Formats: sequence, structure tokens, C-alpha cells
Amino acid sequence: QGDWSSDVCSSDLLNPRTVQKQTLLGRSIVYGNVTSPEVLESAGIHDAACIVITVPSDEAAVAACRLARHMNKEILIAARTGFLSHAIRAKEAGATICVVEEVVTAHSLAGDVLAALKDRPETAASPPAAVTPSDS
Repeated sequence: QGDWSSDVCSSDLLNPRTVQKQTLLGRSIVYGNVTSPEVLESAGIHDAACIVITVPSDEAAVAACRLARHMNKEILIAARTGFLSHAIRAKEAGATICVVEEVVTAHSLAGDVLAALKDRPETAASPPAAVTPSDS
């Protein structure tokens, strides 16, 4: 694994100060909306090996996946979504990899709970009860 830092271009729509600071540090960054073809072109989408989409909106993530796939058929697209249903849509839109916040959170919480219960003699013999949302 080499140093890829010079090959990375970031995009930030929410904070122009972040763009300014990163530019002063010599980092390649574009200010704009990742769902805009012009922004992806400025970021070098046509020659990129990978795009990582971590926008706060699942709808924007799906749109960015679709656009990135349209603009570069060979690119690896990694996307973060909040919910599994949006990850499915992102995959349908062209994402190669999806990380789903609700799934990662559930796995992390389950691991932490099991680790905490492991050393408690009163709970070692019985599994923890599952709590799920009700429809009421």
C-alpha cells in the first residue's frame, strides 16, 4: 500500500471554510454538490479508480452513485447510507460497496452488550432479551 494522499480529491458542499483550509494545506478539494456532473468532473471522476460517498442525505448518496456510475463505468463506488433500504437503492444505482449505519450500529451494540455480559455470573447462563420496535 502506497501513499495515496496526492491522488485523493474531496468534495464539500456544507462548509466552504473546510475547502479553504484543506486547499491551504495543499490538499485537492472541490466545493460543490456531489450530485452535480460539473463537481464530479472537477474532482476527476473520469480517471478516478474509486469514489467514496459519505454525504448526510441518503437520497443524495443514491443520486451520486447513479451519476458516478453513469460518468465512469469502471469506478469502484463506496457509499454510506443510514438505512438498509437506501443501501439497496444505492447498489441498484451502481454502488460497489455500501456501509449501512443502522447495521454497523446494531453489530457494534450487540458486541458491546455481549462483552459486558460475559463476565457477569448472573447473566452467563441466559442470553439477553431482544428488544425490537413495536408497530403501535
